[in-house]
Amino acid sequence: MLVRTVALFVISLLAMNAYGQSRDPFVHDGAVKGVLMDSVHNHVLQSATVAVYMAADTSLIGYSLTNNFGEFEYNGLPTGVPLTLVATHVGYKSLEHGFDIPSSTKSKDLAKLYLEMASNELEEVAVTIPPIQMNGDTLEFNADAFKLDPNAVVEDLLHQLPGVTVWGDGEITVNGRKVHTLLVDGKPFFGSDPKIATQNIPKNAIEKVQVYNSASTSNPVDSIMEVNLKLKKNKKYGYFGKVGGGVGTENKYEGDGSISMFSPRTQISVVGSTNNNNKTVRDVEMLLRNASFKGVGANIELHPDFFQNGITEQHTAGLSLQHDFMESPSDLRKEGLVVDYFYQDEDLTKETDSRTTVALDGNENLDRFRNVDETRFDRSHRLNSRYDNENERRAFYVAPHITHRETGSHSLETSNALVNSVESSSLLSETESYNSSNLLLEAGYDLKKVSGRARSLGVKIDYRFSAKESLRDRELDNEFRSSDSATVQNETRLYDLELNSRRHEISLSLTNLKNIFFGTNNLPNISLAFNNKLYMNTDREDRQVKDFVSGGFILNESLSNQSDLNRIHAIPEFSIQRVFSKSLYNRYQKAFTVSIVPKAHLFSQKNRSDKAFQNFSTSYVYFTPEVSVNYRNQQFNHYLKNFSLSYDSDIDFPTVDQLVPLVDNINIWYVRRGNPDLRPAIKRTISFNHYHFSHLANNIFNYNIAVNGGYVRDNMVDSSVYDEFGRVDHYTVNQDGGYFIRASGEFNKAVSIRNHTFQLQYNFLAGITKEPRYVNSDLKDMSNFYTSQNAILGYKFSNRLSATVNQKFDLFKSGEVGNENNQNFRNLQSSTGLSASWNATKRLTVNSNFISRNTSSTYDRYTNFIWNASVIQRLLKENNLEIKFSALDLLRQNQGIIQSGAGNYVTTGTVNVLPQYFLFSVAYYPRKFGRN
Repeated sequence: MLVRTVALFVISLLAMNAYGQSRDPFVHDGAVKGVLMDSVHNHVLQSATVAVYMAADTSLIGYSLTNNFGEFEYNGLPTGVPLTLVATHVGYKSLEHGFDIPSSTKSKDLAKLYLEMASNELEEVAVTIPPIQMNGDTLEFNADAFKLDPNAVVEDLLHQLPGVTVWGDGEITVNGRKVHTLLVDGKPFFGSDPKIATQNIPKNAIEKVQVYNSASTSNPVDSIMEVNLKLKKNKKYGYFGKVGGGVGTENKYEGDGSISMFSPRTQISVVGSTNNNNKTVRDVEMLLRNASFKGVGANIELHPDFFQNGITEQHTAGLSLQHDFMESPSDLRKEGLVVDYFYQDEDLTKETDSRTTVALDGNENLDRFRNVDETRFDRSHRLNSRYDNENERRAFYVAPHITHRETGSHSLETSNALVNSVESSSLLSETESYNSSNLLLEAGYDLKKVSGRARSLGVKIDYRFSAKESLRDRELDNEFRSSDSATVQNETRLYDLELNSRRHEISLSLTNLKNIFFGTNNLPNISLAFNNKLYMNTDREDRQVKDFVSGGFILNESLSNQSDLNRIHAIPEFSIQRVFSKSLYNRYQKAFTVSIVPKAHLFSQKNRSDKAFQNFSTSYVYFTPEVSVNYRNQQFNHYLKNFSLSYDSDIDFPTVDQLVPLVDNINIWYVRRGNPDLRPAIKRTISFNHYHFSHLANNIFNYNIAVNGGYVRDNMVDSSVYDEFGRVDHYTVNQDGGYFIRASGEFNKAVSIRNHTFQLQYNFLAGITKEPRYVNSDLKDMSNFYTSQNAILGYKFSNRLSATVNQKFDLFKSGEVGNENNQNFRNLQSSTGLSASWNATKRLTVNSNFISRNTSSTYDRYTNFIWNASVIQRLLKENNLEIKFSALDLLRQNQGIIQSGAGNYVTTGTVNVLPQYFLFSVAYYPRKFGRN
């Protein structure tokens, strides 16, 4: 089945490729080059626009800008046919030059071409608008120079721009560099996701696409790329949205609606959704980006999740507001307010059957079988807001957030364990309700270094305060018995837990200290800075526990308690940085940076409790320096390479529950005990990172590789003691001897050939850890190996076909070091996914995705296939009425598989998942851009 599906998929791609080539009979392997000159002064013309057209129908083939030497070169042009070159530059008359590229040489050198200066402004205005031009340091694409379908959106336009790549996950790169921010008229457009703008705004509403570099806030010597969509003057007001719903078999339904309105200063969105097919909406922005006019194509984020454990019914509603007090904000001057509200209501039904195998001594194993029936509801209200005010001298923000959440659950668990032919069983019923309210207040003030004043101090302060109050009520009924009936335990326990917590976080940063203390002429290329982070936490807990005894509930004195915990953690650091640099304007820039950061951890915690054994006070001081070196090599218009090597250390402090917990044995299988002698763990890490960004327009290759490793002194590890029935007591103890090695990487390759775009994305994660742990007082060194790899091959043909092939591989292996008799555990999950979206006509679209998933472990193996398909018909003049028929899990093979493992145990099993169903839906996309 899988082989046939892959073969059919590849044949379809080849057929579409052949179709595309039949539309264009010319061979595109020609190249042209030349130099643009001023006809009067005989000097070269930088940043002039050079466009190449087919002479027969004036269709645009390619375009570029001249470099610092007036040179231009363009590849991938047709040979043996008449072509027209049009060169334009501000202040000059446009130049048209006819030529052809011989099929024999496949190249043409036009040598020097001369542009005449325009005699007056009117003559310059008469020049045809070039498709691309430089405006200062900004690269501008003129949207009207690109002829597309009347219903095309910005994303369709971006696909036509030289050097611009829209990746399968929505990320945008320009000449290989990632676009960090996409703005509309200098402002975010309904959040941070660029797809909301690129898949909703029509192409004919855009005047220019502007590309420029902006200063990086995280690295002052670096820059980030931004794109701004400049709207036409008559398109600055408008609205867009979606109203849709569907019904299907198996009583499935879904519905969602959104309306977004914008003006030069204000943006407002109102959204809502409902479904019972495992579609999960987490915020307003997620619903907006999955309700775009363009459609989801081959990449679907909000979809029925057939791999989710259990069945979820969800209802959501939300509102977002963005208001700019300045109509045209900039990087240096802006004032704005953002408010976001979201309501979420979820109900979950889940049924689980699982088996957990634990390696004990030698060849001895513990097998535990569990059956759990669970229902849960989760209702939450979230209100987020932020006010920003920034000018050339200072920046200020304040961001209050309010969250209220109510949850409730009921579960019934049946367990059976087998150890040494002794069988034991339990029946656990748990009912819980939880209510919490949380206030989070964030504020910051940035006093910037004054331009032109060398001894100006930079001061940045960030403050974060949170207050949380929660109430948790639980009722547990537990019945345990062994096979010999010698051990029987029946308990019913009630919990009432009230928690009040306060958190203060203060971050202070002082920069430009070198100039202040030593002046500008001393210690050149050295920067000094001071940073301090301060955390102050207070937790007040009131715990009331009651047991059912002799027909009534009485207070459990050992578990009922009131306590107050205070923790203070300060992390001061002093940063010393030296930069060695070399550059040639618009050619290259090289920098070697050395950073030394002396840093300390000052930590104290004090606990006061009704229980005397929980009263303690501890304090620690640790010196944890950091050192790093970084080399950066940027060859403009070619590539950017970066290498970094660093050493750092971190501290993990023990918590009250690890030190002196209240020991509760209501869960008969698992009891957590404390260790008051537990010490902090010190992790030391060496890291290497290398990334490469290609700045080529049509042959992009980017990659990033990271390797780190280290060890943990006084690592806090698990100590487990199992009894003859499989019940276990857990402690946390300190133990040396562990280490970790981790490697990760990401590779992105994109190639564009006329209307065909191929994209390859590959990322991997792999690691080896050695984790000491105690099992029944015996020290075991557990060796773990894990890897996760994912490859995505994407193909796009014009606007007719988009397709992706996805291969994912996850492996986990563990075993005891030096013990050949001890059994090793293994979990393997692999999946192959095929997705395609074919626009058969401008109104008819066929989508299909197929996933083959293979799951195997030491004990079990599963294979299943999920095949979904849909047909979409767009109606009305503007294509804004949609009729859709979906068939999900056509092969009826979906099954929920549970596989997990760590250390000396592995768990496998099954869980209920979505069944096969069919859905018919209708959606309308109201939209208007412009007042008329």
